[in-house]
Amino acid sequence: MGTITISRQYGSNGAAIARLVASKLGYRYVDKEIVDAVAQRAGVPLSDVEALDEIGYGWASSLVHSVLSAFQDRKITQESYSYIAGAFIRELAAQGNVVIVGRGAQVVLGQRPDVLHVHIVAPIEDRIEEIARREGIDRQQALRRINEVDQARARYVMKVGKRDWQDPSLYHLTVNTHGLSTEDAAEVIIEAAIREGVVSRKGSGGAAVLPRG
Repeated sequence: MGTITISRQYGSNGAAIARLVASKLGYRYVDKEIVDAVAQRAGVPLSDVEALDEIGYGWASSLVHSVLSAFQDRKITQESYSYIAGAFIRELAAQGNVVIVGRGAQVVLGQRPDVLHVHIVAPIEDRIEEIARREGIDRQQALRRINEVDQARARYVMKVGKRDWQDPSLYHLTVNTHGLSTEDAAEVIIEAAIREGVVSRKGSGGAAVLPRG
């Protein structure tokens, strides 16, 4: 019933790596499902939440500047929005067998002993190339996009946990994807989870928690 959280720099291929980790372990993959849960529990139309999610970190990335104005008529505050997301993340961790991407999960679950926290990074040149290719934009636009999304993610983690999202002490493992395939990066994370005693591979489609010393 282990949990792995994945924080990632924009353009580092973190989401694809997280999906592969979940697939290899037979774990549930949770990313934008958090957005769906927040919309449902807050009684907010999903289309409104999805509009906030376009920047790449969704509702989280735009909280500081957008939530109050976007949802003023529904009286949804930044604090209550963060609370709903955090509660859902904690529920996921209690159920276990899950890979959670973003949304401040590394600070929300920071004190749980059955969680491996991973930060995925890449050199800026690699990230510019990836975002330019993925979004069909030029290099200058890609750099602006990277800065916007990373800054938004940083703001949210600071609001949720008063922490710098790039602080290495938040993570058990930092993976630099430069020169690593998605497959290799996923294996690095899985092996770290096993070594940390968070999960134990038991063939295809299953993993179990081991006690952490």
